[in-house]
Amino acid sequence: MKTRKKVTIAALLVLGMIILFNYLANQFFLRLDFTQDQRFTLSKATKNILKDLKEPVTITAYFSGNLPPELDQVKRDFRDMLIEYADRSHGMVDYEFVDPMKDDKLKSQAQQAGVQQLQIQVQEKDQIKAQIAYMGASVHMGEQSEALPRIQSMSGMEYELSSAIKKLAVTDKPVVGLVQGHGELTFAKIWQAKQELDVLYKTELVKLDSSFKPDKYRTLAIIDPTDSIPPDQLAKL
Repeated sequence: MKTRKKVTIAALLVLGMIILFNYLANQFFLRLDFTQDQRFTLSKATKNILKDLKEPVTITAYFSGNLPPELDQVKRDFRDMLIEYADRSHGMVDYEFVDPMKDDKLKSQAQQAGVQQLQIQVQEKDQIKAQIAYMGASVHMGEQSEALPRIQSMSGMEYELSSAIKKLAVTDKPVVGLVQGHGELTFAKIWQAKQELDVLYKTELVKLDSSFKPDKYRTLAIIDPTDSIPPDQLAKL
């Protein structure tokens, strides 16, 4: 009898510990990062961005529900990242997952949000078939939004997501002007640089004519001009 009683008590203790563990797991999220490059550990820059948020951010992740295993792993990793963002932001970041393949309305919603339709390879029995899928996200703050058109890998994803949040959070952006009119490069030629600048600055093309207002700009860039700049325009600079 004593042995049976001890076994019962031990079983109840184990059961209680399991219930407690499940409860705590639902209340708190903790992922230990043992990867060599610490790819699952949020950077200090991201933590600062999340700490300084003044308005709530909503992230809508558009992922198809029938992804192959390797892409479904990306979906799970992205969900884990969003859990960390929500936790670090103390509730200022909220997120949801939507499967656009459920109906045409959701497909249209994903496309309007800037998420691209992908064609992926899926193995069915002994055949490889092409399949339409969605793997992207949209970041919203107030009336503004930024798209992450495709998320097929977690490489660099923290930077992209944090940059999108930072771009929305900075409302009073200094203006950087790209001087034009002398054969300089346009934004089309340096789109990657413009993309990076747009996180913290407002960028626009500038002509050194009568409409030029120097006090408007934090910085002016003159990139690879092919013609000379007239003296009167140099004087304005």
